[in-house]
Amino acid sequence: MNQIKGISPEATTRLVPEYTTLLGNARANAILLAAANGKPGDVILLEMQASACGLDDHGTGSGSSGNYGPAEDDLTVYEATKVAVANGFVVVAAVGNGNVNLDDDDTCGEKYNRVLRDSGAIVVGAGGSGLDCNGNNDDTDGDSDSGGSHEARARLEFSTYGSRVDVQGWGECIATMEN
Repeated sequence: MNQIKGISPEATTRLVPEYTTLLGNARANAILLAAANGKPGDVILLEMQASACGLDDHGTGSGSSGNYGPAEDDLTVYEATKVAVANGFVVVAAVGNGNVNLDDDDTCGEKYNRVLRDSGAIVVGAGGSGLDCNGNNDDTDGDSDSGGSHEARARLEFSTYGSRVDVQGWGECIATMEN
């Protein structure tokens, strides 16, 4: 049996729901609650996405289920993220699985231009692992015949992209832990 411990086995995990019966969908409130119940230096992970740049949510990209981008596309999420970062929290946010070019002026305008608007979040896109997902061979040719689908660190086709993306994490061949 494989024993996966992760990179921070002693970390404490707390969850704050973005949807509650009382408030409905309240993403910004969830971010502020996480900050209120944490301490500077803690990490707030935003595993959420939103329809990007005013596009509909039908999607056009390969593997995309919608035109999704970072949750900070919503002004309330953007502002709550800025508050958390200003109070010393490290906010890590998914860029979204929408294959949207955040640098396209015709689509997004200047919304993701960091000179004009920067929440301070570390925005993460989905990248290739370079691995055979059925084992541990390298899939350097990116032909996906061995279970992997892309060369290491190459953007996966469904991932939203642009200069707002700080880093790419593996979007394939992920091992998760169960309780």
